[in-house]
Amino acid sequence: MDGLGFAWRQFASFGRIVCDRGLVYLEGMKLRFEQRGADRLGQALGSGKGCILLSAHVGNWELAGRLLSRYAPGVPVNLVKVENEDPRERAIVDAVMGDQAPAVIDPRDSIAASLAIREALDRGEVVGFLGDRAHGQQPTAAVSFFGSPARMPVGPFQVAQMTGAPILRCFMMRLGHAHYRLEVDRAITVPRPQSRRARRMAVEAACAEWAARLESQLRRFPFQWHNFYRYWD
Repeated sequence: MDGLGFAWRQFASFGRIVCDRGLVYLEGMKLRFEQRGADRLGQALGSGKGCILLSAHVGNWELAGRLLSRYAPGVPVNLVKVENEDPRERAIVDAVMGDQAPAVIDPRDSIAASLAIREALDRGEVVGFLGDRAHGQQPTAAVSFFGSPARMPVGPFQVAQMTGAPILRCFMMRLGHAHYRLEVDRAITVPRPQSRRARRMAVEAACAEWAARLESQLRRFPFQWHNFYRYWD
């Protein structure tokens, strides 16, 4: 397959996933879900420190909340993301999801976002991050990604280190027509050593481990990474 064929498959995959996301809200489309490890969410919340869900622009991450809500009923979900979608689409999603709609924490105001994230975790809530794209001046770490240097955001790992909240890495992958699987890894934590240098190294190590985990996921589903930005240094 030549470059044009690969590009077609990539955008076709993106189009199918976007359609699934919209149709499930607009027409009540019946999607078939399966899961691996979703019960780990309830276990992680048992720590009393909230929980960080770490995903990426892979598969149909926006549908993950619909399935995860079954495993932590009544626990509010907060999503750290830049709020730039069409207000009409946001209104449709909010109307359908009702109380299950996640609260959005916009990271462009770093101080307000930091406070909101800390308060949500202190209340024992879920905070979701997409860990494959940094915005503006957000702090990053240099990692090896598919054999080349890249930079990934360290925010989720800094938050985990400061609060003690466990991190669950999760992916919602499209397996076929109207068929998805939610994959949730075992919870991990980021240690908080005494020295500043050791704390920074712990965060960078956790970020590098995340890059390796994301790479392994993308090797399994190469056409479901929808991050259309300049990525490698």
